[in-house]
Amino acid sequence: MNQQTQPSPREHHFYVAIAKFLFHHPKHGIVSVRDPIKVKDAERYGISPLILYGLTVAGLPIRWMTFTPVNQPKAFRDVLLDAWHNAKGLRGPLEPGAREFGQ
Repeated sequence: MNQQTQPSPREHHFYVAIAKFLFHHPKHGIVSVRDPIKVKDAERYGISPLILYGLTVAGLPIRWMTFTPVNQPKAFRDVLLDAWHNAKGLRGPLEPGAREFGQ
């Protein structure tokens, strides 16, 4: 009997945070600051905070990140589906000869 070994599952770590170094400026788009600043201080400069969503894989150098303005949060489900659909390496190992979806 020929038994195939199942690949071990990949443990994903999902995180959400308010950025302290990246902000949105209405004229210049995404801007970065050298030192972290508070949300109240950012408002004084006309920049608004961003929500960072990230996904990593335990034990592997796979990282994926996206962001949205704080007043336009995304549903966690939508963020995760986007990551799993579009980010390489987050869908687990491919079987030999298999291709990524959409290729």
